[in-house]
Amino acid sequence: MPAIEFTVVAEHLFVDDQLSMEGLELLATLVPLAENGRMDQKGISKARQECSQGACHFDELLDELVEQGYIRYHLPTERRSEKRQWMVRPIDNEQAA
Repeated sequence: MPAIEFTVVAEHLFVDDQLSMEGLELLATLVPLAENGRMDQKGISKARQECSQGACHFDELLDELVEQGYIRYHLPTERRSEKRQWMVRPIDNEQAA
């Protein structure tokens, strides 16, 4: 599983009626485990263990948080050439529109 990045706006949580209580609970579990708004594979594994909904439901809840825009997967792919080195990152949907 790739690392995940958070885009949590606390004020948005109180008016978001599309986010399930289980999704909110998972988000509350993820945020303290994240470092600088990001969580690596080790942190995700720890969150999966702490999730009271069970591991199989964990992935569904992550998908819900992605769909609602609270988190996104971070898939850095390093490319090298003789002259340059760069990182390829996913396009932010809001910036692309």
